[in-house]
Amino acid sequence: MQKTLLAVLLMAVIVPCWSMGVAHALLPAFEGRLHLTVDQFDPGAFGLRTIPAGTIFEASFLAVALGDGSVRPNGFIEYPVRMADFALTIGNTSWNTAQIRDPFILLFGDGSVRGLAGEITPYDPAHPDFSIALPASPGTWVALDIIDNINNGNISGTYTVDARVIPLPGTLALLGSGLVGLWGWRRKLSR
Repeated sequence: MQKTLLAVLLMAVIVPCWSMGVAHALLPAFEGRLHLTVDQFDPGAFGLRTIPAGTIFEASFLAVALGDGSVRPNGFIEYPVRMADFALTIGNTSWNTAQIRDPFILLFGDGSVRGLAGEITPYDPAHPDFSIALPASPGTWVALDIIDNINNGNISGTYTVDARVIPLPGTLALLGSGLVGLWGWRRKLSR
């Protein structure tokens, strides 16, 4: 009887997670940093006179999956994501979440975020553009200091991503309720 009840309680936790799709249920949001290494720099871009080779700019982000991802031939999952938070500053220019219109693409595989792809401010001629491209980390990035059709130069290079997965609140609630159920069942048996 005890083994049957334990099996039923465990299935109450496992089956809903599995039916929602393990990747979707457990990997809906990603939080991390982009490490942008400078490989090419045009003097004067973004108000900077010089940048030593190998300089690293950092961007923080919080990306929320917009749905199930599609599996690539290499087994990595490509998710369309909405940037819930994004912050990057290079010289006299900053980019943030409010400037992002289109979803980014996030590549997830081998238990970690492997890369990002997207553009910021491609629709605003009065603000420099920033774009980041797949393939997997290290990928490429470029910041174009073009304002009102005046090219002030570019900065580009490679990036790596350091991010962690944030589970859905519903998944955590489901797991918590399962644990509370197991605790209550064990307490009842001990009486």
